[in-house]
Amino acid sequence: MKENLFYMFCIGIFIMACNSKSTDPSKNDAKETPAEEVKTDKPASQGKEAECYRYFGNKDSIYLQLSEVYGMMTGMLLIKNYQKDQNLGTLQGKMMGDMLLAEYTFKSEGKMSVRQVAFRKKGDAYIEGFGDVQDVNGKTIFKDPKTLKFDESRVFSKVPCKN
Repeated sequence: MKENLFYMFCIGIFIMACNSKSTDPSKNDAKETPAEEVKTDKPASQGKEAECYRYFGNKDSIYLQLSEVYGMMTGMLLIKNYQKDQNLGTLQGKMMGDMLLAEYTFKSEGKMSVRQVAFRKKGDAYIEGFGDVQDVNGKTIFKDPKTLKFDESRVFSKVPCKN
């Protein structure tokens, strides 16, 4: 029961963060700007709409939700591996070229864990990366992210985000 409450709390916080809008009038200059002068592109420093991706295969299901805020990629990762405990947690990382390298913080079997994850952006999809890992200060990280293998059979396709 406590584990379910933790998951619901994490999802609730994430959804609220993704859907919050600024009510500060100084941040909303579009109302005072003539329509023909309004820029449609957001500056790189502002956040972008959340994007969602899903992988199905070998009876496994993985859901990835990502947002870019001030150059940082944040989001949620829900892993439902067949006949194993599911993991739900948060992601935080950076894009390095076409590769997202992030820390995944999650609770599994009653214990909080942190491990590094990698995804390569390819069109409207992400491909999960795998490689040799090591434990450093209680975190599981890749030994050398440059040597990761990206498995083309584990493609995360873009899907509509659930509100």
